Amino acid sequence: MTSLDHNPVHANPIAPGTVVGAYWLKTPYKHHDASFETAAWWEDTELKPGIYPLKVGVRTYGRNHPLFLYAEGIGTVVDAYFPSLLGGVAVGGSNADHHIGKPKTLRIGLDLGKAINNTGTSPSEKEACVWVDPKTWPAFLDYARARLNETISHFSPILLGKANDRPEVDQARTIKHRAEWIAEDASLLETILHRQESWNNFQDSPMMRECLHKNTEWVTHLPH
Repeated sequence: MTSLDHNPVHANPIAPGTVVGAYWLKTPYKHHDASFETAAWWEDTELKPGIYPLKVGVRTYGRNHPLFLYAEGIGTVVDAYFPSLLGGVAVGGSNADHHIGKPKTLRIGLDLGKAINNTGTSPSEKEACVWVDPKTWPAFLDYARARLNETISHFSPILLGKANDRPEVDQARTIKHRAEWIAEDASLLETILHRQESWNNFQDSPMMRECLHKNTEWVTHLPH
């Protein structure tokens, strides 16, 4: 079975930026970027089909800065609109020639639980395939457990009645939100545990091992 043996040894095997798998893009991926300092400007970049490294990312927003996965590759700017502005009004041409053809790094974000759950499934002709190295799953399990335990620990003071100085409706609303967070974190842990259990069970069956091999043989070597 393919593994990430080429990866350098990390104290944390799922540290942000670490390659933990591969992503097979079957059709061109186009990204529209309109985040420039002027609202009128935009740029379209296309990433060609191919196998790209799958890396660990961490969101800088949201609750507890959750981990996610992303495929990363060098795309090409295929269209752009950067007209000169006069008083905020576009004048002249689009100036696209100065941008089209330039290389640009693109990232395709993936949900951590879904990526692990889809590892080893039968590849389709058009949909992208994802492969997260099973050797990294124990580390992701530790992350999921720690995240769930941290969320539960913040829940306890409310359940113990230490926030009784707040209106009851506010307490109920807070408990509702925390319960949703617990369900979300528990779902991630359950997904990884279930996929690991089924993966291990597959290893006991020669037929299922052969099936997994066929489903993942596209990962002949991982891009660096």
